[in-house]
Amino acid sequence: MLNEGKVMLMTKAAIYEKHQANEDLVISHYFKEDYIKYGCLKAVVATTVVFWLYVAIYILLNFEEILNKLMDMDYFEVMSSFIKAYVVVCLVMFFYAFVIYWIKFEIAKPGIVKYNGTLRKLLKYYEIEQREEDKLKKRIRVYDGVGGSEEELPIDDTTRRPEE
Repeated sequence: MLNEGKVMLMTKAAIYEKHQANEDLVISHYFKEDYIKYGCLKAVVATTVVFWLYVAIYILLNFEEILNKLMDMDYFEVMSSFIKAYVVVCLVMFFYAFVIYWIKFEIAKPGIVKYNGTLRKLLKYYEIEQREEDKLKKRIRVYDGVGGSEEELPIDDTTRRPEE
């Protein structure tokens, strides 16, 4: 016999899993702060690689001009300007990543909460079905009768040990 409530819950869960589960369920493995920190760390590492790669490409493209100015250059001033630019770019990317990952987490959170609620309701349906099935087959779970006495058990109980 089909239970309409259970079918509806299974359909909701399947639709969510098909459309949004890839992104949201990955996010659900993290705490909010950890997810944001991890995203910011990825952004800073990527920014570092791209910035210094850009500096290297700039030097290679303007190598002749740099060689001509080599004697007149103040190396400390050049390096300090590169490092200042690097710090500014990293800070901008850090704050950008912070906002983006915070928004992504906040958007995913309600969907995850709703999905978990649907799964909890579905589990309750399965538990109720299992209890009814156990009653029909006259099975007793050990944890169901905790605190009861042996006299409460049915006479035709097959879970008892044979008396020796």
